[in-house]
Amino acid sequence: MPIEFMDTLDKFLNQDRIQINKIICVEKFCRRLGELGLYVGAEIEIIKNDNFSPLILKIFDSHIALGRIEAQKIYGTKI
Repeated sequence: MPIEFMDTLDKFLNQDRIQINKIICVEKFCRRLGELGLYVGAEIEIIKNDNFSPLILKIFDSHIALGRIEAQKIYGTKI
């Protein structure tokens, strides 16, 4: 079975399904991400990543925009 490596969300492609494995953040940012449904163990889908504008993510039944700098603090693996 191939070994999956963690990478930041901004590195994944459109339609990739990701499991969040690690988040590097301060308390206020972590709280905001948690309120959006982004926490360690959550499964998301990359809806749009065009490599220069905010990422569009699908979490549960919602779409959210996440800035590229924020996305670089969230690590996941493709599922």
